[in-house]
Amino acid sequence: MSTIKFEFRYSEEIIFEFSSTFITEPVLFLKVAKTATPDSMSPQALYDATRKSWRISPKRAMKAKYVFAIHNNTVLEVYEPQQWYLALSNDLRLAFEGVLAPIDIRNKYIGKEIPELKDRQNPATTNFSID
Repeated sequence: MSTIKFEFRYSEEIIFEFSSTFITEPVLFLKVAKTATPDSMSPQALYDATRKSWRISPKRAMKAKYVFAIHNNTVLEVYEPQQWYLALSNDLRLAFEGVLAPIDIRNKYIGKEIPELKDRQNPATTNFSID
């Protein structure tokens, strides 16, 4: 089995090497609070924790087809953003309004581990580059 690796660059630096080949769509990975677990949060609370106040460029956010709620490098839920907007006017943080992703997409990813996120400090990461 071969692994495809993508290099992502920001200001001409490689910042992330992504090799989880099972993810085929453009995804924004958002690490939710350490207390966010399926047992400790309602579906609405998890959605609210995932959708608000992220420091990410609008161009990058709008390119993502799906948003993954991540906890301990594992996908808790998958959302399809419908609209992005400024969450805090003085801090340039974004939030989204969205819906649950289609069931086939959710079944494909929920519960899967994303090992590349383990050592990432940035709570908002993508598996694509922007040109």
